Amino acid sequence: MTASFEARRSSSEVKYVIGGLAVDLIPFGGIERPKGSARPSPASEPLSVLAYSSAFAAADEYTFPDGHRIKVVDPLHYAALKLDAWVDRSSYGEYKDASDVRVVFDWFREHPEHIDGAYLGDPSPAERCDWDQALACLWILGSKVAHAIGAANTEAIVAKWDQPNRESLARHLGKPWESVGDLAGAFSEVKAFAEGLQAKIADPTSQ
Repeated sequence: MTASFEARRSSSEVKYVIGGLAVDLIPFGGIERPKGSARPSPASEPLSVLAYSSAFAAADEYTFPDGHRIKVVDPLHYAALKLDAWVDRSSYGEYKDASDVRVVFDWFREHPEHIDGAYLGDPSPAERCDWDQALACLWILGSKVAHAIGAANTEAIVAKWDQPNRESLARHLGKPWESVGDLAGAFSEVKAFAEGLQAKIADPTSQ
């Protein structure tokens, strides 16, 4: 398929010019070997594509006035894919995914539906997070991400996203217009999100 497109240099060998735009073509699905990993070409390094199949299946479809249709990843899968990208890219000093994770965090903790959900259950997410509403919303986010991508993908991401990676994300989890945010607050946010992810693994019936 890619033989008919102009290739552009990129670290992962997936960038091509299509219709005048530089876009990434990510291989996933039936060609993953093993599951969650795929190679753009036989000679290239494998790419992590954890949860890509799940994200594609759950994506929202939009139709433009001219009839063209596109699929847009939902916020839960977006968070999972960005987290996995963070683990891979930050290992060689590329930290841009942190600001994308920050956008999801900010959106989720300010959404009325999730604020209401922070006080439901026994124990409620708010109680789990010492009655900090914003952290409770991020705990819910982690739990919902785990539910969306499934147990196997969640366990794989949690295994990759170890404590040093979590600390590194917190250090770079500034606002999109900042390079480094409030460290104490960021560590608490990452911790709450991670605990939500892991709670869903430990108890599939958790919120």
